[in-house]
Amino acid sequence: MSVKKIMQHYAPGVIRLALLCFAVSPLTANNELLPLEELKPLEVGKTHLDPYSYHYGLSAANTYVNDSATLKRGYFLGNYRPYFRLIYNERHVLNLRGRVVYQYNNSLSDAQRSAGSAASTGQYAVELANAEFNFDAHKLTAGRAFYKTGRGLLFANFADGAEYQGQFRYAKISALAAYSAQYTGCTISLGGCGFSGQIAQKGVYDVTPGRTIDANLPDAGKRIFTSLEAQSPQYFGSSAYAMLFYSHDLDTSVVSTTNVATGAKAGQRYTFNPIYFGLGFSGFVVSPRVRYLTEGIYEAGTTYNRVNDLTGISQRVNVSAWGLTADINYALPVLESLFKPGLIFQYATGSGRQAKVATGANPALPAQQNDTATDNNFFYFGYYSAGLALKPKLSNLHVFRAGFQFRPLLHYHWGRNFMTVFKYSYYLKHNADYVISDPNAVVAKADVGHGLDAQLVYDLSSDLKIFYAYGAFLPGAAYLPSAEVVQIHVLSMNLVF
Repeated sequence: MSVKKIMQHYAPGVIRLALLCFAVSPLTANNELLPLEELKPLEVGKTHLDPYSYHYGLSAANTYVNDSATLKRGYFLGNYRPYFRLIYNERHVLNLRGRVVYQYNNSLSDAQRSAGSAASTGQYAVELANAEFNFDAHKLTAGRAFYKTGRGLLFANFADGAEYQGQFRYAKISALAAYSAQYTGCTISLGGCGFSGQIAQKGVYDVTPGRTIDANLPDAGKRIFTSLEAQSPQYFGSSAYAMLFYSHDLDTSVVSTTNVATGAKAGQRYTFNPIYFGLGFSGFVVSPRVRYLTEGIYEAGTTYNRVNDLTGISQRVNVSAWGLTADINYALPVLESLFKPGLIFQYATGSGRQAKVATGANPALPAQQNDTATDNNFFYFGYYSAGLALKPKLSNLHVFRAGFQFRPLLHYHWGRNFMTVFKYSYYLKHNADYVISDPNAVVAKADVGHGLDAQLVYDLSSDLKIFYAYGAFLPGAAYLPSAEVVQIHVLSMNLVF
């Protein structure tokens, strides 16, 4: 057979195979591995459409954690995610992904073991089951997916629902309606089904694509989430966006009898219905080297106070709280060709509940913690990266962070995707007398302490990624003198088969 005939016979198939490999391989941006849920379908070709293409495999993340506070003898967490993606006409996508979690907690105390806690535990769940419909400037996602509002502070989690995104001339519009998926039937629940030992709803370190390692998310319970977001085009290097986010609590029950063992009191109600108004700005200042992102949020709605011991009634009160985040990244021009250095500046804060440290009120809980006429605790369903060792909530707290990142092995082909990040954090209370999210801060002092963080990320290939994180927290005057320095080591290896 001649070369010409061979090319005529095999070339179309080779081209289709190449397009398929490109469509289903993990895409990269700036040589960084993207999370699976952020993979996008190919743009529609002008002369040829592949009716169907698919990709399947297994993502295996094996993580070891050593925490000097609670996990001194180590903790292993394995997340194994089989996935399947079907692309129709190089435009519409079907996503399916399961999750099998295995945990081995070697740091259980004798008391925990005697109480029945098992060192070896596991669970499984359906993590993704959705369809993406892409129509040029419009996109619709329906099913179980990873949904995110704004920068992720208000909401960044898996849920069942639908999201619309539309690109118009003067704005990009996003609308979301979702359910937090706390079902009774564990086979479809995001909480998963246990297959050994006692299973908690969330692991100590919930390693999830799309979220930082120090993400500290609340248990949403049975809720309906709705949001509307509008983002402007970019003018003079910046764009603005506005958000409206509402969460409706489906738990309207009232505790009927007091239970001393659980601490529940008759009359307690946990119904929490917040509404948030947000405004954000992002872009660059003067030079594209200086990029920023800032987001301000006001929280309203209703919650319930602690039960009054005299009347036995849990009073419903209004919520009035706020939060602010601001990040600046500066790509240094000095030695840029050698290792791409960059500076990081972050600030975050949120209003706090008016509760003395002696009361033991917990800002991580939205109801049954307040005693005043208005609850000023800033509570949110997403996360903000504020330090691995402390992992604080932005309630009654200022968080100041500064850092440096670079690629020290940029000029070596084998080390071009090796990146290091170092950050220093300082934590300060708004009001020294009130509580913060760490219950160990029992002293009415403003100085919470200092944090140190280091991360090493090495993408050896598109199929293998090694991650190491170190976090340290040095307690300040808000802690007892006996408080110890908390140190955390996290080592993870992610394989994609």
